[in-house]
Parts: sequence; C-alpha cells; structure tokens
Amino acid sequence: MQDKECSVCEAGVYRSVFCSEFNLSFHQPKKDQCTKCEQYENANEEEKIKLCNEYNEHIERKNRACSEKMADKEKATADNSVTALTVDSQSVLSTPCGNVSSLYYTRKLSVYNFTVYDQVSGDEFCYVWNETLGEWGANEIGSMLCMYINQHIPKETKHLVITSDSTVSQNRNQYVTAMLLYAVQTTSLESIEQEFLEPGHTEMEVDSMHAAIDSVRKNIKVNIPSEWLYNRATNRHCGSP
Repeated sequence: MQDKECSVCEAGVYRSVFCSEFNLSFHQPKKDQCTKCEQYENANEEEKIKLCNEYNEHIERKNRACSEKMADKEKATADNSVTALTVDSQSVLSTPCGNVSSLYYTRKLSVYNFTVYDQVSGDEFCYVWNETLGEWGANEIGSMLCMYINQHIPKETKHLVITSDSTVSQNRNQYVTAMLLYAVQTTSLESIEQEFLEPGHTEMEVDSMHAAIDSVRKNIKVNIPSEWLYNRATNRHCGSP
C-alpha cells in the first residue's frame, strides 16, 4: 500500500514539474504530425521569432491548397464536364496478416494499394498488387491512373483535376506527368490538372478508405494477397491491375 501511494505521489510531482515549469503536457500522440508545425509549436520564444515567416508561409500554402481542393469539388458538382479526384497510396499491407503471434516473426510479402476517390459521386476504387508483380513507384502509379481514366472517367468529362500529396517518387514526377499528357492525347479529355497539397497537411477523402481498412485489418486474417481483394471487411471496389 505504501509503495502504491509513493508511486502516485511521484507521478503527481512529475506531472506538476513538467507541466508547470517546462510548459509540457501529456496527450495521446496524433498520427502523421506535421514536422514544421511541431517544430514551431515546441520552439521557445526566441526560436519562434526566427521561424515565424517560414511557419506563416507554410500555413498560407496549406490553407490555399485546401481552398483549391474545395473549389474543384464545387466546380465538378456544378459542371458535368469537370471531374475532381483525390488519389493516394496506402501504407504497405504486409501479408500474411493476423493476430497470431508467430506471424509477427515470419517473412512478409508486401502488398500495395493505390486508391482513387471521386469527390462528387463518392465512388471509391482500390488498385491492389504485390511486390512480385511490380514495384511501388512512379511507373506503377502512372499505370493505375491511366487504367482508371480509360475505364471510369465519363465521356462527357473534358477537364480532370487530380489532387494528391507531394511525394516525388510516386506522384510529383515526370513519369506521371508524361502519362497524363498521353491520356489527354488519346482520350476525350481536353486537359488534366495536377494539384499537390502542402506536406504535413494532406488530409483527403481518400484517406478515410485507408483508415477503414486499417481499423478492420486488426481483427481479420489474411494469408495470401488475393484475400485482400475478396475479404468482405476490406473490399471497397477493389481490383487487381
């Protein structure tokens, strides 16, 4: 009993010192914190003065990118000739996946999921492949986008807006841009616009799909890559390229 009382007392002193004297607090850490925002928030007053201009520009770019994305959605809602998409790649789906402890120590096969979300219709598509079929880079992302444009973009669409994060190896590179130029030349599209969100603030509708899959995969068992496509808990217009 005495040991327990001492431990509570020590925890109280610990919290008092760190919260009052060092301006620190205890909280549940959030996922995918912005590095620049965290650096500014944790800086002292002198450091904040030095970082102020860079931080303000960062927030201004974030707000402008979010406003542009919302404007694209409104434009696509009002005009059938405009389609607005958000696209993103999910974190690697290691296979096999399950709660059996022995699986943790087994060698995993990497399964990739590239997702597309139509901001107006709410249609969701997942393109899934594993590392034996292809890598996880610009060529693969460009191929998935080309497949989506050819199969799912309505014929009446003349202007396509694609919003994504700024990952150079996957989205912001010459290979994806070259593919989009090819799509304009070979389809009914007249123009394709790429928009990139500010790093650290890439919240998109497509992320809700990843969150849903992440929440259910903690309670399911997947033995082979194809089971990601046909598992009812994670299947949301999934397909293999």
